[in-house]
Amino acid sequence: MSNMIDALVDDLRPVRPISPRIALAIVGSITVVLAVLIAMSMGLRSDILEGNPQAILLMRGGVLLLLGSATMAALVSAARPGVGQQSDGWRWALGAAAIFPISAVVLILAQGALPMGILTANSAPYCLAVTLAGAIAMGAPLTAWLRRGAVTQPERVGWLVGFASGAFALFAYNLHCPSSTLVYTGIWYTSAVGLAAIVGRLTVPRLLRW
Repeated sequence: MSNMIDALVDDLRPVRPISPRIALAIVGSITVVLAVLIAMSMGLRSDILEGNPQAILLMRGGVLLLLGSATMAALVSAARPGVGQQSDGWRWALGAAAIFPISAVVLILAQGALPMGILTANSAPYCLAVTLAGAIAMGAPLTAWLRRGAVTQPERVGWLVGFASGAFALFAYNLHCPSSTLVYTGIWYTSAVGLAAIVGRLTVPRLLRW
């Protein structure tokens, strides 16, 4: 028996524990780089340049940071599973973010007509494209970091990667977004983060299979 145990442990090598700081550094640095690129190529909102940001800008930014931070906390927990470590705070953050699409639906129903100007807004494709590109740029290194962990729920983690990277990427785009309407936010911001989450769910689990 002793010889069998010795044979089993002969090939074992110590593994460096996965560090949450790396994941936070990935998200933080890419968010900053994306914000700088957006500011240089697309420009910042005029109210930011004037030092008097509108309330909708602050609300959107705050909710996106809340959603991104909560999903990152759950992601870090999922990479290092243990008894009593599961984090569900991201569900509450997602519920808080739902106020935008719910409010948009209420306003559209109250007006009794589709907001065609918002549905065909020139900035909408940029909102989706920048968010998705930024989410992919963040999600790829996050997934590589997760592969060094012990993920036991890859489907759930796929959603989390998508929500986290999409929220932070959209936060960067929010600094440029020319729209200040609640309906636009409810339609296009929800679509952008939702698209990033779907891409995360479809791609990340395949890369985390043991």
